[in-house]
Amino acid sequence: MRRHLGIRAALLLILAAVAGCGKGTATVTGKVTYQGQAITSGTVVFYGENGKVDSGILDANGNYTLTRAPVGTVKVAVMVPKIASKGAGGGPPPGPPAGKGKLKTAPVDPSRPVPAPVEKSAIPERYTDAEKSGLVYTVNPGSQIINLELQP
Repeated sequence: MRRHLGIRAALLLILAAVAGCGKGTATVTGKVTYQGQAITSGTVVFYGENGKVDSGILDANGNYTLTRAPVGTVKVAVMVPKIASKGAGGGPPPGPPAGKGKLKTAPVDPSRPVPAPVEKSAIPERYTDAEKSGLVYTVNPGSQIINLELQP
């Protein structure tokens, strides 16, 4: 009988320890801005020291929510879609003001390659790598707000 009590006590201790492991995450909300302007699409990723990772999608106002952010010191990356812009000389030549005549275009030279669109990020590239972003925060158990104010 004593042996069964010892086993039950050990099992209770193990269960209590496992239940305590759930406190390794937190809820984090915040807003991502770059030069004072909200970043309205992309993903925020928190990398914990313990290998845990959580991410949240940016909404139209630049807000994000992580519901299982790792507790402790985290490094943060912000991933945004790249924007395709026209290559140098890829746009039409400037024309006359509206209503002032016909738009004149230069003749097209078929032997001249058309410049490829250039992909550009809305934020500096370093923010896409948590090791280079410089964004390091401490996440505590529970709920908290961490606003990410990105700089050039």
